[in-house]
Amino acid sequence: MKRLKDEELTAIRERCEKATAGPWDICDGTSVYEVGEKVFFAEVCETVRPPDANFVSHVREDVPRLLAEIEDLKSKVLVLRAHISANGAEARHTEKVVRALTEKLREIDAHVRSTPDPVPHIIKTLKSALPEYRGKEDA
Repeated sequence: MKRLKDEELTAIRERCEKATAGPWDICDGTSVYEVGEKVFFAEVCETVRPPDANFVSHVREDVPRLLAEIEDLKSKVLVLRAHISANGAEARHTEKVVRALTEKLREIDAHVRSTPDPVPHIIKTLKSALPEYRGKEDA
């Protein structure tokens, strides 16, 4: 199914607002009527099948609710997009840091496997990888 454009949603909303006011109810199984304080039975439409009448009788309340839900979801999408946009740089930075630390861990692992005394190299590598140690002299 193709996505609805804003213009199409506006047209649906306008048709809904121009339709006979609800609530609508079913009479005789296939006729849909407006039921209200001033009008007791004003025929909205007549259908051939009871399931169609049931569907049409609910359209007056269902379509406005669906339109409201669409608007709510669209606003949530905008908030999420703004959040993703605002946090995108941070996420890319975090990914870069994780990759760098993973590389350092692989370097340490290779050194541990190939050297009888890997501790000095491990300390040196960790100091070069961890921000809190960068630029500090060995104590």
